[in-house]
Amino acid sequence: MNRTLHLTLAGVVALSGTLVGAPASAESGPGFDDPDNWPQYHRSFNAWRYSPLAEVDTSNVADLKVAWIHQPGDITHGLQATPIVIDGVLYYVSANNNVWAVDAATGKTLWHYQPKLDPISKKVFYAAASRGITVGRGKVFLGTLDGRMIGIDQK
Repeated sequence: MNRTLHLTLAGVVALSGTLVGAPASAESGPGFDDPDNWPQYHRSFNAWRYSPLAEVDTSNVADLKVAWIHQPGDITHGLQATPIVIDGVLYYVSANNNVWAVDAATGKTLWHYQPKLDPISKKVFYAAASRGITVGRGKVFLGTLDGRMIGIDQK
């Protein structure tokens, strides 16, 4: 029993030591200071999927209309990644690792990046779907179907 108690206490001490160095808010970094941004999957590190914006509510949600549509080309397997929005630019990845930067207000394409993939990636039997991108340090980061990590200039 003493051994179990000592191991439990050691675990608690080790865990509390890691928490002491944790930041006061996990909501820090690019995009979190502006409520207009959606900087990652689920919007926040705690995965609340909550937007602090107040323009849309129960009194006007029925009046919403499509503002624009962006067609990324081949979407045989649909879009399977969450778009992210930083400073008015919507970034997303479509089939075969095509990355798009779109003006969030107008839907106009700002830039498009299509990586040259290893030909073997087109011969595999799974869907050529991409599951997401992230933004940081002025780059858009993408994990490719052929096993590479690519950093693209954000602007």
